[in-house]
Amino acid sequence: DVMWVAVILACTNQMATSCQVYANTKEMFYTESSCKVDATEMADYLVSQGALAIPLCFEIGKSA
Repeated sequence: DVMWVAVILACTNQMATSCQVYANTKEMFYTESSCKVDATEMADYLVSQGALAIPLCFEIGKSA
């Protein structure tokens, strides 16, 4: 089964060295759209706190 994990790239400024990656390891999503909702909500919160944030979703559990 395919699952999705929500990930945020958050930076305190435009320098790459200020960036960290955060993943929602407490919840996996069955659809990309539900993952994007979760990632976007967290990114919006971080932006409201003054960070630069990019929401992303990655597919996991798919065999090649």
